[in-house]
Amino acid sequence: IFTYDNINIYDPSIPNISNYKNIHNPSLTMAGDKLFVNIRSSNYHVEVKNNDLHYTVYDNDKTVNISHEYPVSTLNFLCTLGSNLDITNHTLLTVDDNILKFKWTVKGIEDIRIVWYNDNIYFVGNTHEATINRSPRMVLGKVGNDSTEKLTLLHGYEDTKCQKNWSPFVYCDKLLLLYSFDPLVILEPDLATGKCSVFKSQTQTKNYSRFSGGSQGFYINNDLYFIIHVIVYENGRYYFHRFVKMNSNLDIEKVSVPFYFEDWGIEYVAGATYDKSKDTILISWGKKDKSAYITEMPYNKLNELFVPYS
Repeated sequence: IFTYDNINIYDPSIPNISNYKNIHNPSLTMAGDKLFVNIRSSNYHVEVKNNDLHYTVYDNDKTVNISHEYPVSTLNFLCTLGSNLDITNHTLLTVDDNILKFKWTVKGIEDIRIVWYNDNIYFVGNTHEATINRSPRMVLGKVGNDSTEKLTLLHGYEDTKCQKNWSPFVYCDKLLLLYSFDPLVILEPDLATGKCSVFKSQTQTKNYSRFSGGSQGFYINNDLYFIIHVIVYENGRYYFHRFVKMNSNLDIEKVSVPFYFEDWGIEYVAGATYDKSKDTILISWGKKDKSAYITEMPYNKLNELFVPYS
């Protein structure tokens, strides 16, 4: 378990639009000298039963079953954080109805990861509304003028599969997407069309097959890190996390011990970054799909977490 302080992200100035009552699964990144976080706001009510999540949606002060009339819906707010990790500004990220055009019982873009590239914030997230079969697909967004400037459907690799948890990162002046760890597959998207080509693909000599994307890739002193998650199903659903360090050839170099933040249960990391001014690692994560936190960890404690992995 992490013993560092967990800061609850909450700001009453973020509007409670209709039935959007939950704030969760935040993704933060350092953009130049500013710190940004995307906060997912959703309209569903969550009950935890046997450490699994059960959902209904809000209709004003009551809850109703999910349906076409009452879909699960997500809004995303891009927020600027101050030196005390308080929200100083926020804007609603708009969606493009020409991309999200197949309406379903799940609306919006879920579990966004943000990344700073070429002096702009980009994001990736999954949606059920981009294809006629409503299977989750990934979209790429560029933020401009305080909202979504461009939204593009990512395609060209395993398009018929359910797609989630791609991790964006910057490498050699390219915006890349970590698709899977085992086999290791890294994609390069065409930022204009969304078509993805394979940048790197290789089999692994160790078993990373249960690793799923968590944070975006982030750098500390030119070293590239990710935080991933693994799910254990044993009388419920349990998450734990690991740091993964990659070398300059994008091979996995080190893997940390598994850890969790507060409860051995449902936690979800969607962002991390290094704050050079404080020499700390900031990790943004959600708990049980209904709360959002940032954990601040001293960088000098990171190497203590890495152990031989087999």
